[in-house]
Amino acid sequence: IRPMTPIGPIIDKIYKTSSLVKNVELVGIYKNRATLRLTFQDPTKNLTSENISQIRQKITNITVSE
Repeated sequence: IRPMTPIGPIIDKIYKTSSLVKNVELVGIYKNRATLRLTFQDPTKNLTSENISQIRQKITNITVSE
């Protein structure tokens, strides 16, 4: 995320990547870098790394492009 980029719209985009994204929390900002904590949840099954790897890649693409 580039310096001075508003975090709110990025968090909104992250929520829209998947219904499995249940919470996005801004943990902190240090030297113009934002740290986000993401919570993924599926009410019907336990999630594995494979389940969320594509979602994480989409989120990474969003944050890199901003």
